[in-house]
Amino acid sequence: MRGRSQPDGRRGAAKVTGAPLHRGGPGVRTAPLVVAQVVRVRVTTEQMLQLVSAFFVGVGATVAVYQVVLGRRAARPRLTIKGRPCFLPGARPDPGYPFYCFAVTNPGERAVTLDNIQIGVRDGQSIAYPRIEGDRPLPCRIEPQEAAQYWIEFGPLQDRLEQLGYSGEAEVTIRAHDALGGVYETPTRINLRLS
Repeated sequence: MRGRSQPDGRRGAAKVTGAPLHRGGPGVRTAPLVVAQVVRVRVTTEQMLQLVSAFFVGVGATVAVYQVVLGRRAARPRLTIKGRPCFLPGARPDPGYPFYCFAVTNPGERAVTLDNIQIGVRDGQSIAYPRIEGDRPLPCRIEPQEAAQYWIEFGPLQDRLEQLGYSGEAEVTIRAHDALGGVYETPTRINLRLS
């Protein structure tokens, strides 16, 4: 852009005035004052329908992707395992003899084959129970929304945990292992003063 002639006859850029960026002393640069103009755009009914249609296509695609992700998550095999002290009336002559019981449930939508139950202890070690008493022998297929119960004698478990240095309440992790190598964990505390 060519500049206009200045009153003194020099050619140069047009003079720009504006509000200062900062109020201050000499040498402070000023920013040009910019005035925005509002531009009116006419949108036809057809263009508006295309915009609305594109919006709903985008929303529909987002919902479809979300449903696929949820479907995959629900289709994954899942087991939950919980442990608690229990008493089994017909298991021993003494009805007050303590056991430790495991409840394994399948809240998923696919059947899972339970392979074994372990109790994770300090330093990454585990107490494994590949042959454990229960309402079904292991390995056992647990259908969706079904459960299985297993139990061990509490005395040997208590002795083993005390040998590993636990006293009072033992913070452990109960693990259910499936036949495909999946591990399902629940942290819990076992009161060693039960017996």
